[in-house]
Amino acid sequence: MNTKDIQVRKRAVKIKRLISQKVGKAIVDYNMIEDGDRIVVAVSGGKDSLTLIEILRDRQRYAPIKFELLPVHIKLDFQNLNLDILERYFKENGYDYYIEPLNILGGNDKVECFYCAWSRKKALFEITDRLGAKKIAIAHNKDDIIETFFLNLIFHAEISALKPVGKFFDDKFWIIRPLMYVEKKETMELADLYNLPVLNFDCPYQGSKRRVIKELLEILEDKCDKHAKTNIFNALKRVKKDYLL
Repeated sequence: MNTKDIQVRKRAVKIKRLISQKVGKAIVDYNMIEDGDRIVVAVSGGKDSLTLIEILRDRQRYAPIKFELLPVHIKLDFQNLNLDILERYFKENGYDYYIEPLNILGGNDKVECFYCAWSRKKALFEITDRLGAKKIAIAHNKDDIIETFFLNLIFHAEISALKPVGKFFDDKFWIIRPLMYVEKKETMELADLYNLPVLNFDCPYQGSKRRVIKELLEILEDKCDKHAKTNIFNALKRVKKDYLL
């Protein structure tokens, strides 16, 4: 093994340890996982979701509690993806996995992002119910939470973001977000270093609003403060209600 390979391996171990620590902190801070949990993991095949299940699988090995991971991929009718590599990854790691087909288009030539997200969430609730599980792990990361805050602020005139733990139908289902402290650039690096089976797909119906927010945040970090995103994220936990209307 040459020097470059050794350096790459060391970096891979380091980034996985860093992400695992952040995931562990999120799990403890918000009591996301309990002993005996059966957890549906939404795996789109993107770098975030593959990082999520990779880290949860590692933590499964040494966590003081026992929990089961059930990977689920929602197969959208407008996605032309080769799922062979994803299914191979599931099989190699001994998962009971599920591919859930979902018809989004329904004869239409365009899909609204809100409707697509709502339909995917509904499908996840249904399969979670069939599997007798309660918790659904979603791979939203720190950047997603910050971007959602700005999207709601600017385009919906409300102050809200993604919750670490969302409870639905009288606590029948919990959506948990273990990557909430993890940055997008970290999941991208881990997926590349570990050669995870990423399914590359650009949604043809994705709107431009989130892209505008991403660009805005990049400007803030470049021109104002390199910790701008972290400061915004921390501000969501330090709301001074007495100074709101």
